[in-house]
Amino acid sequence: MVPSAQEPLSPASANTDALDPYPEAEQTLMAGTNSSGAPGRPLDAGSSEPLHLQLRAHLRAQILNHSLPPGTSLPSEAQLQVRYGVSRSVVRQALGALADEGLIERGRGRGITVAPRREHHRLVHRTSGLSAQLGSTGA
Repeated sequence: MVPSAQEPLSPASANTDALDPYPEAEQTLMAGTNSSGAPGRPLDAGSSEPLHLQLRAHLRAQILNHSLPPGTSLPSEAQLQVRYGVSRSVVRQALGALADEGLIERGRGRGITVAPRREHHRLVHRTSGLSAQLGSTGA
């Protein structure tokens, strides 16, 4: 049965046994629980914190603690929407914030991946020492 455009895709109607392109992300993302203990739904709709910030914080924590290592493909926006029981705009806002932070990379037709870790270099390492600067000026 194919859901019509008016019927939302429910987790029960989705064939989760079919070839899952995101097996590692699936297990990691489903590990979270909320106050009611529902797996994969760490968001609390009754909280004063907006859902997009809760989702961003949840995904951000998994990226920073290496549960989602660099290069890991994340599920699509639609799959995240179903998994967390939120609207598409909530997912888009959360992913947009993570992309702005440089934690994920998004591209049309490429999907969403965890961005490689950025290396922080101190400017001091790029400058030469005082003796080298004096030597180059002939002083």
